Amino acid sequence: MKRERLLLITGFVLLAVVFLAASANIWKRSAHEADPNQVIIRLAHWQLEPPVRAAFDKVARVYMDEHPGVTIEIIAVPERTYAQWFMTRLVGGFAPDLIEMRTQEAAMVSRYFTPLTEWIEKPNPYNAVTTLAKTPWRNTFIDGLDNDTAYHPQLLDYYAVPVSQFTNRLIYNRTLWREVLGDTPSPTTYQELALLCAKFSEEARKTGRNVVPLLSSVYHANGVYQRLFTSQTQKLTEQLRGTPLHNFSPVELGLEYLRGNWSVDTPEVVSGLNIMRDVSNLFQPGYEQISREDGGFRFLQGTALMIYTGSWDYASFREQAQFELGVFDLPIPEPGSPGYGQFVAGQPSEGGVSTSAAFALARQSKYPGQAVDFMQFLTSGRGNRLFAEASGWLPAIVGVEPSDELKPFYPQIKGVRNGVDWTTLGTQEAARVITTGRHSLLGPNGSVAAYSAYLKEKLADGIRQDLTRTVLQQKKVVQRQDSIVAAYAQLAKNPADAERANRKLRENDESQTLMETSTAWISLNLEEPVH
Repeated sequence: MKRERLLLITGFVLLAVVFLAASANIWKRSAHEADPNQVIIRLAHWQLEPPVRAAFDKVARVYMDEHPGVTIEIIAVPERTYAQWFMTRLVGGFAPDLIEMRTQEAAMVSRYFTPLTEWIEKPNPYNAVTTLAKTPWRNTFIDGLDNDTAYHPQLLDYYAVPVSQFTNRLIYNRTLWREVLGDTPSPTTYQELALLCAKFSEEARKTGRNVVPLLSSVYHANGVYQRLFTSQTQKLTEQLRGTPLHNFSPVELGLEYLRGNWSVDTPEVVSGLNIMRDVSNLFQPGYEQISREDGGFRFLQGTALMIYTGSWDYASFREQAQFELGVFDLPIPEPGSPGYGQFVAGQPSEGGVSTSAAFALARQSKYPGQAVDFMQFLTSGRGNRLFAEASGWLPAIVGVEPSDELKPFYPQIKGVRNGVDWTTLGTQEAARVITTGRHSLLGPNGSVAAYSAYLKEKLADGIRQDLTRTVLQQKKVVQRQDSIVAAYAQLAKNPADAERANRKLRENDESQTLMETSTAWISLNLEEPVH
């Protein structure tokens, strides 16, 4: 009884200590926030890789050292729960000041986030003593913020500021490579890659090693499939539009399918499905049951020679791996070569790679000016260099060079326009159809014929549903924009606001016209126009 009594008292004491500590922490935090001389800016993201978290912390410390009275709090949220956390915070009215963007839906963006155009079009003050001193903040980014993450084409405003850019590469275990393959050079064509994987598997079998040539997961496999499938549709893209410069939108690609200008029986598409099935045989069994995190963990355990992933993973791998790493691009078939080279025009250009990991300013922010000031520091030449060096990510700002170690990840500008990726046919139903039936293509019992038969039955309806949804959404956007146009028309009557209001009025009129034209065009091309 005495022992039970002692345990009970000890439990109550520990509970009281925890309660008092938590209360003290809440009181201290509340007092800190109530201090009129203290500005607190919170930034939330889902990048849990240790080097990236350390990079945000480093830039925040430097900024705080130079801005007494300002506290930057970095909030890292697991990617699996980020979408739910993101929505809860916004709807609940207690969102951080700066949030890594997770949506492009016009209604949500306009309701919960502040347009950044006012700042974007002016020079970044933290570039004052550099060659970018007089350059608008927008043009200091490598892509000029010409991407849908930063600029919202329907709302005609900039809403987010990116901090990096990303590419995919094959990261390999250089130590294992030397032990099994010796001085074998990295492959430059898909054919060489397939032969190298076969050689590796045979040598590993002889020596009793339980390792695979190319480790994958449900996440990593999609990148491999996209890379190789689009190599097979390069010439098809030119045939459909008549120029290698045109970039297909999901709407255009879907309408081309409904018109019968391409199908799952088109030779280029059949070849793309064949190469997907072919490369899946290089993966370990059961890869589709493995998550992205588990895939990375298995690679770091030394169970595979290579993994195809993004530049965002490299620094984390380098920090945790007990072996030396190497990097090279996933090779595509050589143009004109037997097998898969018939439809390849050449090495695809990565000139279209956009800046990413973009942060938006919440309308709920108490200190919007200070929050934007921190983002200007983070994306200045100096700030982005600090972030890139600490995170191991590629820089997003003009003039900031990547480290020698990251240069293999830098976008390759030279090359041809890549082929269409049919997984972009739709954001919902068509994408679900394509993904759900993929098991009939891959695996020991799969075949191109079985997958094609499934798609012939399901895909057209999925595309129609997505296009119908697009028409209805665009009509709602047009209706919302009507009130904005009317508001700018009224503002234009005030001499003090006339110049800006007239400019925005022209932009909105043009956007409205394009949106209405697009809506009517899609509707008329459907078998049953949307009313």
